[in-house]
Amino acid sequence: MMTSVADAPSPASTGGFFMVALDQLRAILAENHTASGVWGNAATALSGIEQGLQQQLETVRAGDVSSAEIERTPTLARMKKQLCRLYADLREQALALKWEAHRAAEPVSSEPVPVITGLYGRCQRFLEDLEQALGAENSLVLESVTTDVGVGD
Repeated sequence: MMTSVADAPSPASTGGFFMVALDQLRAILAENHTASGVWGNAATALSGIEQGLQQQLETVRAGDVSSAEIERTPTLARMKKQLCRLYADLREQALALKWEAHRAAEPVSSEPVPVITGLYGRCQRFLEDLEQALGAENSLVLESVTTDVGVGD
């Protein structure tokens, strides 16, 4: 039985509600279901991902210790701006997918519906884009630290 996002442990013990929701969506998509039954859980996971993306966006905008170095380096500042746009776009996609998943969760018949099959594919692409964005954020942080420390100093 899959743990629902609502029953997930607290962020302090798991590394974050966002990651729990992301893992739940990965698990749902890995099962490759196109029946309406799993989409209620997918909608819950997408809701957690949407909230997590909002927090990621706020964190990236606010910056941290390496933020001053990012702002002083035009290339890094551009990367940060692109990352903010990407997170905002992904958040909007998560919101749209969440509502589609809510609609798909409503039982219509036991047969896979083309809309649900399409939703599965859109969720797969969304997950891939989200993982690329998280990788881009890690690269930005690493690049800012490397620039701040100075390679070869």
